[in-house]
Amino acid sequence: MTHEEALSGEMAEAYVNGRLAAAESAAFEEHFFVCTECWNDVETQRKMRTGVREWTPAVARSGTHWQWAFAAAACALVGFVSWAMLFEIPRLKLEVARALQVVPPAAEKVEVPVVMAQANLPVLMLEASRADTATAFALAPGAAQFAIWLDAPSGTGRPFRLEITGAGGAAMATLAGLTPNAQGALTGSLPAAQVPPGQYTARLFGANGALAGEYKFAVKR
Repeated sequence: MTHEEALSGEMAEAYVNGRLAAAESAAFEEHFFVCTECWNDVETQRKMRTGVREWTPAVARSGTHWQWAFAAAACALVGFVSWAMLFEIPRLKLEVARALQVVPPAAEKVEVPVVMAQANLPVLMLEASRADTATAFALAPGAAQFAIWLDAPSGTGRPFRLEITGAGGAAMATLAGLTPNAQGALTGSLPAAQVPPGQYTARLFGANGALAGEYKFAVKR
C-alpha cells in the first residue's frame, strides 16, 4: 500500500475503528510501521477513540474544572506521540526492515584446480590408451609450464603418484601426493622444459605402490 492510497482512503481512521478487511488491515499495518505520518495518524485516531473518551466522564463530573482535564489529556497525548517519534517508531522500522530483508542465496562454491589458475596454461588430458596409440599434446615453444589432468581411478588407495618416463624408460618427472579434486580428477603441473618433444609414458601408482593406470602421450612443439 502506498502513502497516497493510505491518505485518500482515510485508512488510519478506518483501521482504528475496525472497518478494514483482514487483507486491507495487513497491508496498512505493513505501511504505517515504516511511515511516520501514517503512524501519527493511527495514534491520534486511537487517542481520540480511547484516551480522550476516557476523560469525558471525568470532564462531565468536574464541572468548571473541565479545562484542567482537557489540558492533562492533551499533555498525555503529546508525551505519547513524542515517545513514539523518538523511540518506538525507529525500533519498529528496524524490525520491519530486518523482517523484509531478502538474504541473497549463497553463491555456489566451485573448486578450481590450482594448476588451472594461470591464464592460458596448456593442459594435457591423460586418457588410458592402447599400447600402439598415444595422446597428442601440442606445447607452444614459449610455454613455461603445462598442467596434467586425469580421472582418478576408483578402488585404489590415495594419495597417488604419477611417474613420467621417456624413450627407453628414462625417468623424466614425478608428481607425488595427488588427491582427487571436487570433479574427481587428479591435477598437477610441470615445467615444460622437463618434457621436450617426444614419446612419453605416464604411470599412476596408488598409496600401496600398486599400478593404477598407464597413459601414453606425445609432445609436439
